[in-house]
Amino acid sequence: MTTSNQDDPIFWNQRFTRFFRPAYREVELLQMKINQQNGLLIFKWHKYTVEELINSEHHNKIESVSRKIGDDVSNLYKRGVIPEEYKETYEEYKNDLLDDLHEVNKQIYARKPTWLESAWETFRNFVEVVRENMPRLVRNLIEQAGVFIINYLPGIAFFGSLLLPPARAQNQDWDEQ
Repeated sequence: MTTSNQDDPIFWNQRFTRFFRPAYREVELLQMKINQQNGLLIFKWHKYTVEELINSEHHNKIESVSRKIGDDVSNLYKRGVIPEEYKETYEEYKNDLLDDLHEVNKQIYARKPTWLESAWETFRNFVEVVRENMPRLVRNLIEQAGVFIINYLPGIAFFGSLLLPPARAQNQDWDEQ
């Protein structure tokens, strides 16, 4: 039961363009977030981390929209409303969307850190090397002092917390003893 409109390729191209518009909007929003920064001069940092961008709600929305359109097309095809050739057109639209999303993900991973982020990472790596190479007794003393610093001297706590291992690592150290 197809009408003459539904046999027209322009009709289905317009429909698919309209169906995929929200997903493409999410790709654009995600792309706009890649290089957003806070700060001033050399004291700038990216507003969103790589992990935040990769795990953002935009990816979920894109997947959700694509899955919904796929379900709709599949149901229309099974009912005979969509011919096989237009189902393939849907696949082309979906693949184009996934290619665009893949390009955005590559941009996210290829993003260069700001000067401040680079300096901070270098500092964190230095602290990690120092922590790994210091004797166990000194490390225990620093950890004990670090707990004091974090609890009682909040202004210094930020730097003192760098010397402390993450909570999970502390628990593993206690399990080893």
